[in-house]
Amino acid sequence: MTVSTTTARDVTTGNGSTTAFSTTFAFDAASELLVTVVTTATGAEVVKAISTHYTVSGGSGATGAIAMGVAPTSAEEIVIQRVTPLTQTLDLVTQGPIPSATLEAVLDKVVRIVQESQDDASRSIRLKKSQTG
Repeated sequence: MTVSTTTARDVTTGNGSTTAFSTTFAFDAASELLVTVVTTATGAEVVKAISTHYTVSGGSGATGAIAMGVAPTSAEEIVIQRVTPLTQTLDLVTQGPIPSATLEAVLDKVVRIVQESQDDASRSIRLKKSQTG
């Protein structure tokens, strides 16, 4: 697999009837998605719980979708973020084989983590380049 998009977050406005929302980014497991509903008028954010408020389809290295139990209104935005676990589970054996698919999966995970960090940083307050801490 390759990581062909730089997107790690999708934002969609509800319409009161649509409950299915697709991701434009790949993810491995349903637990890697963070779903937040934002009230546009106030900016109030409510993090939704998987199984309680939504279900997930797809993933396993591909894009997918969430299905909300209640359709968000036109005054709400649905934010779907990928949150990849910050773990490294590949245990290489000295002079052992390194299957290319396994190595590529680990590299893809690292790229996804960097994309998520960049997405967070791009929405953060920053100092000018000339300023120090």
